[in-house]
Amino acid sequence: MNKINERIKNSREAKGLSLEKVAKKMKIEQKLLEDWESGELEPDAKSANKLANILGVTGDYLLFGVDTASAMHTMFPSKGKPQPAGIESILTLISALLLFMGIGGFVMLVVMTGSRLVTSDMGFWEFFILSGSVYSAIAFIAIALAGAAVGLAAVVIIYKKKGKGKRK
Repeated sequence: MNKINERIKNSREAKGLSLEKVAKKMKIEQKLLEDWESGELEPDAKSANKLANILGVTGDYLLFGVDTASAMHTMFPSKGKPQPAGIESILTLISALLLFMGIGGFVMLVVMTGSRLVTSDMGFWEFFILSGSVYSAIAFIAIALAGAAVGLAAVVIIYKKKGKGKRK
């Protein structure tokens, strides 16, 4: 198992630096650096970070043997970094928002009309029509239908992209 003292020594040698040069850059005695490399002592976090900068490695690597710079890219091994959202992702998001607004607005309209109906002697649909809620309901239904249309467009784009990928 690779210990901190071995990581310090290996990193220093890989960089081609002498004990004397590293100790001078760190403004410490060479004996202290020798003790770190032999495993008699371990550097504190601040010293390890400073040493890591001099040796061209990360503090996490020096202290724990974990290279966070390369570990970050394991989530996207084939691309190296995340790609921006494509048009299909944006359309799917817009579709979801429109559907939520349309259906949610319609449901809230019906509930609010029903709650105002409690004080009236009219039937629900009669009150719904007379209160002008019909126009609001039509607007919310139109919003929901627009969301469904945008969602359908997203599905078509996704399907076409997948089809192109298979032909190549």
